[in-house]
Amino acid sequence: MKRSATFILLALIAVGASSPSFAQDGDDRKTPTQPNVTQQGDILPISEISARLTQQGYKIKEIEMDDGRYEVEARTAEGRKVELDVDPRTGEITRREDD
Repeated sequence: MKRSATFILLALIAVGASSPSFAQDGDDRKTPTQPNVTQQGDILPISEISARLTQQGYKIKEIEMDDGRYEVEARTAEGRKVELDVDPRTGEITRREDD
């Protein structure tokens, strides 16, 4: 019993000693390869997108920027859930998916 406990302890030490080789260097900086629309400064702010959609009868639940467009979770005036993609420069709805 003592030998197997010693063997297990040595195996754990060996595994633990090799773990630092799998660690990341901690450098999470990203090198931009193409400009992001949020860095270009020519997009409408979320508050403007929200105001425009509210005027169209949507009740906004969430708005986030993803892949160069605003993704919006909302409800219609009738209460149906919808997902919208909105062009960040023009504010136009480019896709609507009813849930």
